[in-house]
Amino acid sequence: MSDPKSDKEASEANVYRHYTTSDLPLFTNPEEEEFTIAKTLYSEIQSNYRHLADIRFKLLGFVPAISVIAWAQMLAYVSITDLMMTVVGFVIAFLGFRVTHGLRIYDRRNDELYDDLISRGRKIEALWKIHTGIFKGRKKGVQKDFMRGFINHGRGLRLVYSSVYLGWGLLVLWYGIHCILQLLHLKNATA
Repeated sequence: MSDPKSDKEASEANVYRHYTTSDLPLFTNPEEEEFTIAKTLYSEIQSNYRHLADIRFKLLGFVPAISVIAWAQMLAYVSITDLMMTVVGFVIAFLGFRVTHGLRIYDRRNDELYDDLISRGRKIEALWKIHTGIFKGRKKGVQKDFMRGFINHGRGLRLVYSSVYLGWGLLVLWYGIHCILQLLHLKNATA
């Protein structure tokens, strides 16, 4: 007979975990060797899951680092006193913003694929009657940071990408304003 106290503790621990699985069936022909197929599929799910996580961590390292280096180089070498250089600064900043946005779109699509892999992995773990596995029973984010927001991947990604967007956006504004000021100065000088 199970201990009521340990059952209650296990139930409370489950509140902070994800156990939902996909409604999609794993097999169309249940007579096939399900376990062997599921084992192969599970291995592929784990491999793809690791691959997507690897891409995410590389993007999270490279996007802000390369952006900060580019910003420093632009501010040091792209003069705002020469109209042509100011236009070049504006174009580079605008392209940096667009590239960042493209990478964010790519990362958001990876989020969808990532979530789908987790759901499929949970389905196989449910089929195998695994209570808490790699995918089924993953801990939910319950801790909060100093801004009182839950600590999770999505929030971290939003903070990183919004900071990079802000940096590129400020440079677009900086060089854009200086382009306009220089054009007004040229117009007044020729009038």
